[in-house]
Amino acid sequence: VLDLSKIEAGRIEIEPTATDLAQLLTDLHYVLGEAVRDKGLRLTAAIAPDVPRRVIVDGRHLRQVLLNLLGNAIRFTPAGAVDLRVGIARSGRLLFEVCDTGIGIEPDALEAIFEAFTQTRTGAQAGGSGLGLAISQHLIRRMGDQLRVDSQPGKGSRFYFELPLVPGPPVDSRESCEPAGPTLDARLAPGQHLTALVVDDSTVSRRILASLLESAGISVMTAGGGFEALELARRHGPDVVLMDLRMADLDGLEATRRLRADAVTSHIPVIAVTASAFGDSRRAAREAGCIDHLSKPIRAEALFASLQAHLDVRFASSLQLPAGEPEPEVDLPDGRGRAIAARLADALALGDVTDLERFAGELETGPAGEAAIAERIRRLAAGFDFDGLRGLSERLAARGERTDA
Repeated sequence: VLDLSKIEAGRIEIEPTATDLAQLLTDLHYVLGEAVRDKGLRLTAAIAPDVPRRVIVDGRHLRQVLLNLLGNAIRFTPAGAVDLRVGIARSGRLLFEVCDTGIGIEPDALEAIFEAFTQTRTGAQAGGSGLGLAISQHLIRRMGDQLRVDSQPGKGSRFYFELPLVPGPPVDSRESCEPAGPTLDARLAPGQHLTALVVDDSTVSRRILASLLESAGISVMTAGGGFEALELARRHGPDVVLMDLRMADLDGLEATRRLRADAVTSHIPVIAVTASAFGDSRRAAREAGCIDHLSKPIRAEALFASLQAHLDVRFASSLQLPAGEPEPEVDLPDGRGRAIAARLADALALGDVTDLERFAGELETGPAGEAAIAERIRRLAAGFDFDGLRGLSERLAARGERTDA
């Protein structure tokens, strides 16, 4: 309700910034992966090869819209698949599509679903506020288009919209390299325990960061603002606070100063989290008492590296190959390399990250050589590096042909 009232009052600002689309899809995968697995659905996410990796959009609100559309699709799909596709429309604009094989929408409700507090008959039975699509429609209109839907009862739905295609700056070669230290699948080493307090007034940002931490075995509590963060920190004494700097009630800088000034919480380390990459933001965070500064969107590797560097914790990972390093040469039985390559190619044809992870899990139980290949597949899939996966498939197929010969 507050989100909707802010939008209608014109208090929601659209802030286009350089947004990494692959990272955005990774964020959504972290948040929704468990819900998809629990229902036994297949979640695919595909970015067309002609789409720039970085584009200028309001990444924060785009995440909010896609999270709502995907969440609805998962909720109303009893079996089958949910697909997120990013491509270029005939108009030359970015095209986002969320498709599902779910229950569909009644024809007489296709217009009404975008109105606040309005739900279909099935939607009312499933619960919810009836505000998600209304908020999403408002946000898309502010960004330059409108949310549309095609649906057939019993066959599924397709929600889609277009945004201006403005390529962002190219990825710096230093950014494309995996940092030394914990990798994307990092988990706390055996015997380690860590409790983190995530503070952010954006529900989407809180969920994404909390999901990243929980994926590493970290206990997480969340606060929607600075005042709530102060109360939770005093009551529970977390091991670390991840503090968004821009919040409506009490900004992160002031909240950090108050934590530092309180004898009960002064010992708790605070890591600043902000969408700003400017030096002034870093300096202000440091002067307020933050031990480190992370820029949104948060990269998992940078997050885990910061925790390991500043806290007495260690992370363990099964993925040890640096990005860009060829997969290890392994001995595979006759025909096995081609079989793995074919299975990998099938998953790539669908852009199905969930299926790729499932396949990697199957390979991990095989011989040592297959386990090494599984590690490579999981790393590449986690970063939506489909080109790297295609190269791996081609090399395995070629190796299989040499073995057969």
